[in-house]
Amino acid sequence: MRAVVDSYLLTPIQQGMLFPPLQGANVGVDVEQMVGNLPEAVDVEVLRHAWQRIADQHPILRTRFKWTGADEPLQEVVDSIEVALDVHDLGGLSPEEQEARLASFMTDDRRRGFDLAVAPMWRITLFRLGDTRQRFVFTYHHSLLDISVVWVVEEAFQTYDAALRGEVAPLEQRRPFRDHVEWLHEHLRTDRDAAQAYYRQLLAGDDEPISLVALERGAPTGVADSIDAADVVYGHDRFPLGADLSGAMHAFAQSYRVGPPVLIETAWALVLAAFSGSTDIVFGSTRGCRRTGLPGSDRTIGLFINTPPVRVVIDPAATVADLLGAVRAQQVEKRAHEHTALTDIQAVSDVHGAPLFETICVINELHQGTRLKLVGPAFEHREFDLHDQTNFPLTLLAFTDPLIHCKLSYDPRRFDAESIGRVRDLFIAVLEAIVAAPDAPVGSLPRVSARERELLAAWNSTGRDFPGAATLPELFEAQVDRTPDATALVVQSQRLTYRELDRRANAVAATLRGLGVGPDSMVGVFMDRSVEMVVSLLGILKAGGAYVPMDPAYPAVRIAMMLEDSHADVVLTERRLRDAVPDTVPHVVTVDQFDGRAEDRAPLAAAAALSSNHLAYVIFTSGSTGRPKGVMIEHRNVVNFLTAMDDVLGHDATQAPGVWLAVTSISFDISVLELFWTLTRGFTLVLQQDDSRLTDGSTAGSSRGDAAVSAMQFSLFYFAADATSVAGDRYRLLLEGAKFADANGFSAIWT
Repeated sequence: MRAVVDSYLLTPIQQGMLFPPLQGANVGVDVEQMVGNLPEAVDVEVLRHAWQRIADQHPILRTRFKWTGADEPLQEVVDSIEVALDVHDLGGLSPEEQEARLASFMTDDRRRGFDLAVAPMWRITLFRLGDTRQRFVFTYHHSLLDISVVWVVEEAFQTYDAALRGEVAPLEQRRPFRDHVEWLHEHLRTDRDAAQAYYRQLLAGDDEPISLVALERGAPTGVADSIDAADVVYGHDRFPLGADLSGAMHAFAQSYRVGPPVLIETAWALVLAAFSGSTDIVFGSTRGCRRTGLPGSDRTIGLFINTPPVRVVIDPAATVADLLGAVRAQQVEKRAHEHTALTDIQAVSDVHGAPLFETICVINELHQGTRLKLVGPAFEHREFDLHDQTNFPLTLLAFTDPLIHCKLSYDPRRFDAESIGRVRDLFIAVLEAIVAAPDAPVGSLPRVSARERELLAAWNSTGRDFPGAATLPELFEAQVDRTPDATALVVQSQRLTYRELDRRANAVAATLRGLGVGPDSMVGVFMDRSVEMVVSLLGILKAGGAYVPMDPAYPAVRIAMMLEDSHADVVLTERRLRDAVPDTVPHVVTVDQFDGRAEDRAPLAAAAALSSNHLAYVIFTSGSTGRPKGVMIEHRNVVNFLTAMDDVLGHDATQAPGVWLAVTSISFDISVLELFWTLTRGFTLVLQQDDSRLTDGSTAGSSRGDAAVSAMQFSLFYFAADATSVAGDRYRLLLEGAKFADANGFSAIWT
């Protein structure tokens, strides 16, 4: 049995890494793998002895955790461990098969994890790929090591190289990790009040973590959560910033005394702002925490890092230089309190019941492989790389080598490769813009990447010629002149030709003109679906006015509000609904009393003086977010929409138009397509009546809760949920759905 030779408390960040595995959560998180490509023959036994010597030298490599039977979790150092080197010979496989086996191992090795109660919490594996080709993997739990993993690998291979020469490599005498732990707990105790005051002020008013839902997968709720944590392998997007941008960032640092870490944190904040829609950004930033500890901390092997929050408040009017200065100032101010535990920071924040942040930024001065190459000639041809996985859904890892390179690590349950590609592209674009124009306003920086701007331009390249000066009455009358005797409107047994519909609308228009209706006058339409309703809409437009739908089924208070806000002095209705129109309306016209009266249009055209910039209709919103608001639509907007629908619906003016079933209430915009696109293209419009609506004079404009229901009625719901897919023939699908609804007794179609 191994003897315990020392024990001491865990650091706060070690405690944070201890508890998730105990709960069975975050499988593979905080398991790190330093991978080395070794272009050399390897003496397995000599290499194993080298690692044994390093384990004997450094207590942190003989550490285990104890959390039962103690007031607080402890880390225990045992007197010895036996290092095993697991060797796999893949020399007989093709290069493709070798890489597949290695990839499978890396995943399984991470999932295997460690029993944190057993030392060592690390292992080494060697894969023989050829006589002079080896792959070495040092797998360890992150609670043991941070950047100091480089020194462990350096010492182990220096010991190995020396042993091959028959020599013994000298090992640096380093300050033990225990000293740091004791200092840290005392520092946290004495700094607690000052640290809490600092972070309370830093985070004041930030009561909600930023949302990255705009980046997340479109899976239905619960699908991502159903994936077993053991099956999750984090995705990675590695990318260099390129020689030009890297050089510009390093030159910027010399000129403006703002180093790459400030540039990277600022750019990351701006990227998060673009995708979250917020200008108040909080994310975590990992700090080395070695310069503010005991002397010798910069060479101690162990885990020093901490990830306190960074808060960046973005003012679009401020200059880029101002924003960089604010981020730099916060970095310096935080130095005195950078060891503060994240749990203590969250305790003084205004965010409750949720993590303070879900994304972190980790910036290293040099890549681990770069550091090792600087050790000496023996390392020049060895290639080392670190594979890691944090417990945050999205992590930016950056190495500020002469050629700066980055890695985005992400939870595939939340994000996919395409979304992360958007993050990468925007991050690069923002960095390029920052170093190019530090005196520019922040608001001028890109919020989408160049590739996305090109895509948006292509999507929005919908320009086409349309009769921008035309009005709806002009387009309708032109159709009347083309097909005067064709059937324009069918409502049950009633039929009107285009000429008849035009002349009846002229009669309504003449009456309205006599009441003072002209361009931009708003006229209420308080009617059920009927011939008279279509005649009224056209009559209002011909008079120069804008119609305001007022559904007789609406509560009286809503009708009153619509009248108040629209200032409609005229309301068109039917005799049986007349008494439901509020008495405050100066002019109430019952259109069904016209008894088919018709007039020519000639005298009206000059009188209306209507242009495409005048209002065509005003539709009120539902009021779900407050008082309903009237949305004002001009003739040019409608004409533009109708022209666009020619392309969407494949309208061919040389072909017979056909028949269109209009099912939508005029209180919704889609009715404009059903009524006016059809009547300006020569269709026969069949207007569906709502026979189930009870709208006699005694109930119109009031609650319908007392209406008797004789049988349960069913509706068909049309939901266009394919916004991210290739657009199909949605309107034709809607029409086919309407046919199905008619044939099968559905009472309504909702879109």
